[in-house]
Formats: sequence, structure tokens, C-alpha cells
Amino acid sequence: METFKTIEELVLKLHNTENSNIIYGAGIRGGRLWEFLRNKSIPVLAFMKTEKKLKREIDGLPVISLDEMVDDYELEHLNIIIAASEIICTDMKAELRKRGIDSFYEISEWVYDRILGELLIIRARNTAPIDRKYLDGKIVGYLSTEYVGVGYSEKRLVINKIDGISYRELPRETYKFSNTDAGIEQDMKLYHWMIPAVYCPCDYAPDVDFIHTFNTVCDTDLPWCASFESGMPRMYAPETKVEKDFYLRLIDCMKRSNCRALYPISEHAYKMQKKQLKNCLPAEDVNSLMQKTKVLYPPQEILITEDEFEEKHNTDEVHFIFIGRTFFLKGGREMVQALSKFEGRTKFKLTLISSMLYNDYYTHTSYDEMIRLRNLIQEKDWIDYYDHLSNEEVLNKCKTATVGLLPSMADSFGYAVLEMQAAGCPVVTTNVRALAEINNEECGWICRLPVDELGWCTERDSWSQKLQQELEKCFENIFNEPKTVKEKGEKALMRIREIHNPLLYQNELRKNII
Repeated sequence: METFKTIEELVLKLHNTENSNIIYGAGIRGGRLWEFLRNKSIPVLAFMKTEKKLKREIDGLPVISLDEMVDDYELEHLNIIIAASEIICTDMKAELRKRGIDSFYEISEWVYDRILGELLIIRARNTAPIDRKYLDGKIVGYLSTEYVGVGYSEKRLVINKIDGISYRELPRETYKFSNTDAGIEQDMKLYHWMIPAVYCPCDYAPDVDFIHTFNTVCDTDLPWCASFESGMPRMYAPETKVEKDFYLRLIDCMKRSNCRALYPISEHAYKMQKKQLKNCLPAEDVNSLMQKTKVLYPPQEILITEDEFEEKHNTDEVHFIFIGRTFFLKGGREMVQALSKFEGRTKFKLTLISSMLYNDYYTHTSYDEMIRLRNLIQEKDWIDYYDHLSNEEVLNKCKTATVGLLPSMADSFGYAVLEMQAAGCPVVTTNVRALAEINNEECGWICRLPVDELGWCTERDSWSQKLQQELEKCFENIFNEPKTVKEKGEKALMRIREIHNPLLYQNELRKNII
């Protein structure tokens, strides 16, 4: 096994070989790698998946299974390049080694970021220039949503949120970190926040009037604002000189007059921001930055008509829905185990939408535990399971469900709660972080866990048992008092109309952008 740690190393190695290249991973990262190699005139033979399933080709390249590769190709004449996130990559390496394959390549997180950065700049340069003669309003730039793990927040908070304004995607350029910057290429786990924490255009000139980012400071002369979920700059307790210097550099960007506003998306984020600044800055700077800071809750359209609301709540069966890629972080395991206690006692079903990501930073769940839960879910005839649905399909599922579930342990906000409430579903959540602001006992149910002043759960060892006990209490209440489901659903809709009104959100942004 060999890891490419720089783009130059990757290009040189694959150019100077007579072997055929196979990309192991046909998802987002595989597609990025293929596009990048194509731009560098490096041929690729095929995409490869562990199991072929339904895909036959992607962008003109055939898709083969791992077993097909072993049976049909001479392994000594292949370069196998794994293109996947760190967690999935671990499973893929295990699959290769099961088949006696130890010769393959990995790509470091640093190189993935650089590959995407190059691709975004190429795409931006190939985009037709804006003809301002035909525009009535201003142009707002937003940062590309194509990075893994981001994108949905930009769609919820930034893109097309003001009528009469044009929006343009910008490549996520950042500072040109090098080996002299504390060895960032060799220590991505420590410095992974540096790359997305700042936008600094240098290879592509943004033809926009204003920039609105999410979680990102702008080092530019253009006016800008930022929405954020926990703190700005996006880092915690800088310790080393490199970290402290970087942090203060971004603070200087935030203090400039072209930084028009900072929008925490919850009171929880506001408090975290104030505490973070107090720990690092003099009081004068804290006060100056907090004057620019105002809580602006995410907008949310109502998703259901009165007739649809009445129809779905006119039933004896409770129809739960759970939405969340990070299944274990969002309390999925405890939810399934708690609901299983009520099998045969009452009528209910669960729509479960999750790719079941595991080994997150909070629960550290193992691969074996993920498999155990996936097998348990497949055994339950009352669970309708989907590993992935489009956002439109997810919202349609919410419109037919009667109770939402998001008993998360560490969500910074929880957009799914708003979507379920907007579909007339009262929601079961925990009281951690911002969830305590967007849900309450009037419009839903709360699993009460011990939390500190910022809403973080304080029981890291016994939280799972405590959460399951709290969920069982909530489910007992729901099944024993079914009429409260509709009543809470009505109040959930009322809450969305009053607090997450898209027009109020738009008007606040207009103050700074127009």
C-alpha cells in the first residue's frame, strides 16, 4: 500500500507507468479523481465497486465488481487507486486484503482537497461570463457546495434566498498552505479545519457584488457576511503558534468593515461564539465582533396543506420517520431498540432513511456494531428502510408520517426537525445543543439528558442507556395518548410559521446585501 501525499506525486507516478489504472470507488470522490486524471491526460480503465449492483458505466467508463477485477484482469498490470472517505476506505482496504491484494494506492485528505480545488477553478473559468446588462439586481456569490459533508447548509441558508438577486457559485479557494506551514500535508487530522475555514480568492477573480458563506471567513475586499453553526472562525481553543497566528489572521478579516454581518443560526451558536472569542481576544475586540452578530434562524417553508394534515392524522397507526446519515450520532440505535420494546403491543411503523455512517467523533461506533444494527433493521417488518433518497423524496415521506424522530447526541442544529415540523410532524428530540431551541414539550417530546451550560451532554459513558430510557418514556406517552400527536403537530406548524418565516429571513439578509 502506498499513499499519494501531493498532487505532483500522484500525477508523476501514474504518468510514468505502463500499468492500467482502476479507480476503486464509484462515488463522489471517484468521480472527482476521474475528472482530474482526464484533465491531466492520464487514462483510466474502469471504476470498481465492492459489489457491482446496478451501475454498468459512469461517464463512459465501465463499472466492474471487485471479484470481476480479480477474475478477469492480471493484477500485476493494474494500479488500483482507492477513492473514498477515510471510514469507507478502511472497509475497502479490508476487502482488497481478503483477496490477497496488498498493492494499491490511497490518496491523502490533503490531496483530495487540492484535486477538488483545481477542478472547481477549471469549471469556474469555463463558465460563461456574466452579462450585467440583463441583470436588475446584484450578484451574490456562494462557495461551491461540492465538498463532502457540506452543501446542504448552503442550500438551506444562502442560495437563492433573496428575490431579485442572482447567485453565482465560486470555487472554494483558500490560503496556499505549504510544507512550511507546520507540515499541514503530513498532519491533516490536526489542520483539516484550516482549508474550509477561510475563502481567499487568488486563482479566480469572483465577478460578484457580495459573498455569503457558511462557516467560512472571507479574506477579500468584497463585502461579505457569514452564517455559522457553532463559531467563527471555525476552530476551537487554538494552542500552537501556527494555530494562534491563523486564528488572529481570520479575526482581522472579521473585524474589517467589509464583513457586514455574522449570523449564528441558533442561540447555542451565539453563545459558543461569544465564549470562544472571550477565550482568545481582548474585551474591546469581542464587543466589536458581537455587535455584528445576530441570531438568524434558518428559513423553512410549510410543506403540507390543511387537508393533507387532517388526512394523515386521521389514523390509529403511529407512523414514525427518522432522517440522518450519521445513524449512531443521531440516536438511531437507541431509537430502534426502544421501539422494539413495543412490538406486538400497539400499531406503528417506522420510515428510516440513513446511510448508517458509523465511527463518528462522538459515538465511535465499530463496523461490527453497524452490521449488527443493519441486520436488526432488516429483520423488522415494521421498518421501511432506505439508505438514500433525494431531498424531494425525503420531504414527501415527511408529509405522510405523523411523528418525527431525531434524538441526536451532538447535532449543531438539526434541519430535519424543521422539515418534519413543517410537514405537520411533532418531533422527538434530545435537549442537546440547538435542539432545545427548536423543539419543546408543546410541539413535540424531549429526551432529557444531563447537559452543560452550552447544551453538551455531560455523561459520555452512560448516555446510550439514558437516551434509550428517555425514548421509551416518550414512546409510552405517544402510544398512551395518541390524540396529543395531532395537537402537537398543529403547534409544530405554528412554530415554523412564526419563527422560521422565509420572508423574515429574506428581509434580514437584504439589510446587508442590497
